[in-house]
Amino acid sequence: MQERITQRTLARLDPEGTGKRYFVYGSNPVGFGIEVSAKGKASYFIETRIKGRRSATRKKLGSVDLMSLSEAQALAKALLGDAAKGVDFRYDPNDKDIIPDTVGYALEQHLKEKRHSLRENTIRDYQKTFNNCFSDWRTLPLQQLTKQRVKDRYLELRDAGKSSDYINKAFRNLSSTLSYHDIEPNPTRVLKQKGLREAGKVRDRFLSQDEVVEIMQRHSISSRHLPDGSTRVPKITRVFLFFMLTGLRKEEVLGMRWINISDGYLTITGDLTKNKKPHKMPLVGSLKTLVGERGADDDRVFGYTPSAYRTAKDKFLEASKMDHFTTHDFRRTFSEHLNLCGYSELDIAVANNQSSSTVTGKHYLGGALAKTSLQVRMLSDLQNQFAFYFYGDSNSSNPQKAPDKWEETAFFDPTDEMTNEELTAYAEDQINQIKDPMF
Repeated sequence: MQERITQRTLARLDPEGTGKRYFVYGSNPVGFGIEVSAKGKASYFIETRIKGRRSATRKKLGSVDLMSLSEAQALAKALLGDAAKGVDFRYDPNDKDIIPDTVGYALEQHLKEKRHSLRENTIRDYQKTFNNCFSDWRTLPLQQLTKQRVKDRYLELRDAGKSSDYINKAFRNLSSTLSYHDIEPNPTRVLKQKGLREAGKVRDRFLSQDEVVEIMQRHSISSRHLPDGSTRVPKITRVFLFFMLTGLRKEEVLGMRWINISDGYLTITGDLTKNKKPHKMPLVGSLKTLVGERGADDDRVFGYTPSAYRTAKDKFLEASKMDHFTTHDFRRTFSEHLNLCGYSELDIAVANNQSSSTVTGKHYLGGALAKTSLQVRMLSDLQNQFAFYFYGDSNSSNPQKAPDKWEETAFFDPTDEMTNEELTAYAEDQINQIKDPMF
């Protein structure tokens, strides 16, 4: 029911609230009214149907305490006139984006508005670096994030012993958030201007021939080799080998479900790949063995959550006494040994599902027709190369390219030709090197 809103109408409003939200609809003009919250906060609003739309649209005009009735009525008439012309009064083309009040709110808005284009682990990375490095800035007014404050925090983190790579990543994430909100000048640029930012170490580690062979040896033990028939094979090596033979990233392998494997192909969906581009790969040769027996569609292929994988990897490194390696080192291992096999940088980029930098490559040449044929050859040649490391006379200090069609291709079990006595001795020797049978 509509009424003529006057000063008496305003006087009747209960400043303490009634416990329920209610509306007072006015007739001067029609579409103008007052919204009163459950706690008694009153605001002017307009509600009408914009020309060309089916449903009504509502917009708050301002607080009753801060805007006079005559000002609110004049603004309402103007906006209602725009609505009759088909202009959406919720948006003003002259309005500028509202800058967030605090640093913490700026981060929340950045991640919320870009959630559709950011991967979940990227969002977690932003949140984690912020909590670890800038948690006390969460309520800091954005205007108080000065160059001096940025410089001081950078030096504090460096003196606290955090690595330059991690500090750089934290400030890179912060800079991205500030740039998203068009904060100019961006105070994080002072680190580069003053030469404070330390260059991170270039990561170029990949597993050597001897390290590849050692993982293959530890994987090769099977239950039939043990006198008591028990299985003590470190199943984490199955994942290691899959990383080395496919070049896939950690999130891509650990996130694989059985529904993604069919007709001899594995498809990494766009929500797992870094460039959002699905990656299809043929399961040639030993890759079929490594994925194991099929489970339920929604089950993880390798069964590891990220935390369980990290624990298993740490236990393996502790038990094997191998030099520390990261999961991404397997991706470099894949690329380096394919290069040894004679494949070009462009070939390896295709195998690694890396995006093209050319217009043709991005928009017109997906490479689907040639990609599968290339992958079959590359993956087969890489398995052949690793078999040559295991069985051949390649020297680790100077690895050689494997001969074509190396005969020993079932390199995951080097014990096929051993006698029973040799099998038992070999198994016992390997088991003694692995203290924890659960990983």
